[in-house]
Amino acid sequence: MSNHEESSIVPGASTRSEEALLQCIAAGRAVLVLGQRHTPGLVDDLIRDIAALSGTQPQANLHEQMQQLGTPSRVEEVRRAFTRHVPQDVLIEIASCPWSLAITSAIDPVPFEAFARTGGGASRRLRILYPPQARALSATTNPAALSMVRLFGSVDEQTVTQLPPLTRLPCVNGRRSRWLPCSSNYLS
Repeated sequence: MSNHEESSIVPGASTRSEEALLQCIAAGRAVLVLGQRHTPGLVDDLIRDIAALSGTQPQANLHEQMQQLGTPSRVEEVRRAFTRHVPQDVLIEIASCPWSLAITSAIDPVPFEAFARTGGGASRRLRILYPPQARALSATTNPAALSMVRLFGSVDEQTVTQLPPLTRLPCVNGRRSRWLPCSSNYLS
């Protein structure tokens, strides 16, 4: 096995770009962008569980399944579908890296739990932000704190504005995406 094959993090990536990425992570200058499919099979499990708990038919994707709920008052009846999952070891390893910022589209509590396990103790404070709060976000290499931006809210929240969109309207009018224009300033 060649040296390149042994160290390859991303299939097909060059050793030089891998080293640059690792240096940025180690220096606390890398941003993690984590999607809803952070754990294999989780989305399919959530769709089935939400459909069973809410008495609806399984939909093609998680967003459509959540739209079937229609109102925030119905989130409570499906919340336990989300709380029965725990972070897998690979997600905990990813969360243990010294990210300068974590941005997630995940609406489940698993990413938060992974980061809380690795850095939420005395070593690193975890600060959860939602799009309106993230507008003034600036780069930080503070090893004592990590900001996690939850782009589409979270089912473990009680505040209606911090819940995932339950109708098409919030997605169409940009309620959850107003933060995105400033992300290009931060990420560049």
